[in-house]
Amino acid sequence: MKRTCNDPLGTGCQTVLSRYNPDTTCRACADRYVPPPSPKQVGRVQPQVWPPEAIIAALQTWAGEFGRTPTRDEWIKSGRKPHHSTISKRMGSWSKAIIAAGFEPRAANRPVLPRPGQREAVLAALVEGPLTVADTMRVIGSRRRDVAHLILDRLEAEGVARCYYDHLGVDGRRVNMRWFLMEQAAA
Repeated sequence: MKRTCNDPLGTGCQTVLSRYNPDTTCRACADRYVPPPSPKQVGRVQPQVWPPEAIIAALQTWAGEFGRTPTRDEWIKSGRKPHHSTISKRMGSWSKAIIAAGFEPRAANRPVLPRPGQREAVLAALVEGPLTVADTMRVIGSRRRDVAHLILDRLEAEGVARCYYDHLGVDGRRVNMRWFLMEQAAA
């Protein structure tokens, strides 16, 4: 007995199906047929589509608040909308989105530089006593460890501060690092 297409569109299709084909419709009917929404899909909120203008406006809003362009990692940590992957997909890449917003993208792996006055704030805090990296992050008001390390490493290179640590960790890293002013370290 030959199996024919069950014709979900009602077009009178009489295509004979292979006996090895588990489908009940031919390919032509299956390509044209759009099934009704399942009960799970009824009432579901459609995802928001972000036009390029809205993405550019969101990036410019960030720049207006912080005075610089956002990095992808900063955008992710902030939890802002649109999602970083949406920005990259709609605009082509993160750098292309930054350029479209009228900014210049940062070079890859270039650290965020300290803001004016942060070095002086760290020096003032060092006068009061030794600082850890976490203390330095609080003093400069930043959640970025790399900026805190950059300031402390520069002070050490200038001979203003000295780093001491308790011991080396299992992976060879210095543990419990503290920075002192050179006058305090000598005492």
